[in-house]
Amino acid sequence: QMELGGYQGVAGNEAISFDQAQHLRHGYYACVSYVDAQIGRVLDALDRLEAGKNTIVLLLGDHGFSLGEAEHWCKKTNFELDTHVPLIGFYPGMRYPGVKTKAMVELVDIYPTLVEWAGLPKPADLEGTSFMQALEEPKAKARAMVLSQHSRPWAKGEPLVMGYSIRTAEHRYTRWVEWRSHKLLAEELYDYNSIESVRTSGGYFIERQNLLQVPSYHETGQQLREAMDLTLSTRVGLLSTPPQP
Repeated sequence: QMELGGYQGVAGNEAISFDQAQHLRHGYYACVSYVDAQIGRVLDALDRLEAGKNTIVLLLGDHGFSLGEAEHWCKKTNFELDTHVPLIGFYPGMRYPGVKTKAMVELVDIYPTLVEWAGLPKPADLEGTSFMQALEEPKAKARAMVLSQHSRPWAKGEPLVMGYSIRTAEHRYTRWVEWRSHKLLAEELYDYNSIESVRTSGGYFIERQNLLQVPSYHETGQQLREAMDLTLSTRVGLLSTPPQP
């Protein structure tokens, strides 16, 4: 069930030494450096061929990655380090190249954005929405919340459990349900403005305390439950109210 446990030289329970952890991080950083160099070669080729004037460039990852933070390795969780992915775009005539935006988007939004970029007609049945406005004006907002999901187990046939997670500007609410019955198994709530709930390390968020049972967060939790109900019923096709445990 644990990805790192399948690596050569790593125990199945993912118990690793300090030296092994350093070696794994070194390998990851080397991989990132290598990919960065190859991207540079592609961009240099676009300039050399004078193709950059009519080429849209979009760089993204399909998942984040943990390198031992909070004893997590690799991916396949609904935490910030695994769900927050790199997404960098450039197009000819871009007003603010190289400027970051805090707008929240999903990977399903990429195709609608490319369609708008290219000036093509947009199909009517797209689930995603264009985030072109956030690229043209970095302070603009995109989605009010974004959805992610990961299953358990994640690598062997039909899952037993599915975890759905919504992220707003300030909170993350995650719901775990049985895959077949949709029975509610567990819930999590994190506040990214609370140092008790989430700590930062190297500029990244690391969730550490579930606030769902904290009285002052009951209203927030209920609001996010309702938002999740609506999201699952309209986008995933699940019943809006899961059976209670």
